[in-house]
This record gives sequence, structure tokens and C-alpha cells, in this order.
Amino acid sequence: SILVDLVEMIRLNPRPLRKLESIITVGGPIAGAYAAEAARLFNSTVTNVYGSTETGIVSLATDEWFTKPGASGRIVPWIRLEVTDDSDKPLMPGREGQIRVKLDPTFAVPGYIHKSGVDEESIRNGWFYPGDLGYLAGNGALTITGRVRELINTGGNKISPTAVEEQLSSIRGIANLAAVGVRNESGFDTIGIAICRKPEVPLSEIRKEIARRLNFAGDTLVVDVERLPLNSSGKIDRVRLRALFQ
Repeated sequence: SILVDLVEMIRLNPRPLRKLESIITVGGPIAGAYAAEAARLFNSTVTNVYGSTETGIVSLATDEWFTKPGASGRIVPWIRLEVTDDSDKPLMPGREGQIRVKLDPTFAVPGYIHKSGVDEESIRNGWFYPGDLGYLAGNGALTITGRVRELINTGGNKISPTAVEEQLSSIRGIANLAAVGVRNESGFDTIGIAICRKPEVPLSEIRKEIARRLNFAGDTLVVDVERLPLNSSGKIDRVRLRALFQ
């Protein structure tokens, strides 16, 4: 989201920029449209890093990957990663499941692991479960499709907010956006979408295009905000985001 803000700032205040050797983003997948625009504006390469404190770098995605929604690139050679079902059984390539990474005892410092509060929930039998969903391609490439706890249940269909955001990010007039599930009276979720709108495009036009692209999901809620709520790590704060619709 910080990169998106920088891109929008340059769009609003065009100026000559020196070439950057590289832009590196962390914390989650980056939408292809934003990555391409950042590369163009800053005359730079863009690399997205997927990993965690517990595992270090897991995969790297460079410019050519950003045309594929959620693509996190190739897994680095020293990492062992699996995608599993609900019973922790590894899945075949192309099947979506929960991601787990084999912990390297030389990297995962025991003092940190035991003090961080993550061991009981996220570390089992030498594997770290970051809480991410995704799948592996036949060539070993990793795609992140969302977070286990953030899935939007629209009534039998479980949808990743990341997938929704990717589907809508190219709509004319949207500078930035985030999606979240908002519980309705039926006990299921309505998709809530917060957008940072470019002033030259009417909100009614954007709402119409969102409804067209998400016609499979029924009603959607759309709010126009100046900035998206972020946590201290610069990621979307889904709790504060959900509160915008309540």
C-alpha cells in the first residue's frame, strides 16, 4: 500500500525522477497494475518478497510475474515448502490449500520462537504455518491466494479478499482498494470494498463496474475513503476496514 501511495503521489505531482536500481516490496502480493506503473514511473525493477521472521525469504517475484494475480514467484533453493489440505496432507500442483514451510533450525532461533507466542498455533512438527492460502504450479512457482482467517464466506463460496482486489484493481478511477467480509443477517458475508477514488471518475461509474465484475457474489458494499486503514507493518488492517461498513 505504501508503494501504491507513492505511485499516486507521482501521478498527481509529475516530476523528473532519477532511475532507481530496484524497488523491493514485502508484506503481501502486489497487484500487477501497481507494480507495472511503479516500474514505469521510477524506471526501475520491482521485486516482491514473500517470507516471514520465522523462515526468512521464501520466494521472490520480479516484473514478469506480476501479470499473474497473487504470483509470489519461485521458491528460493534453500526453502522446503508444501501446500496441504485440512489434514496436513501435501496437495498436488494446482490445488489450493494452506502453505507450510519447513523450519531451518539454524535460522529459527529457539529464543524468539518460544517468546513470540506463535509456537502453539503456527509451529507443528518442525513446520511453520504462516496462515496463508495458495498453490504451487508444476514448475514450482508459488501463488498466494489469501489468508486463512480472512476468507469471505458469501454463502457456501469462500472467496479470498486478495482475489477480489486483483479482479477490481484495473477499474478506471480506482487508485487503491481493499476488500473484506462483512457479516450480514443471514450469518454469511457480504463483500465490502473500500476504494480510494480518483476525483475525475464518478463513484456511480465505479460502483457499476464493480457490480459487473462481481456479479457472482450478489450484493456488494462500496465506500469511498481518502486512505485505507493500515497496521504498523503497512498491511491492510482488516478489523478497522470492516468497521467502515458497520
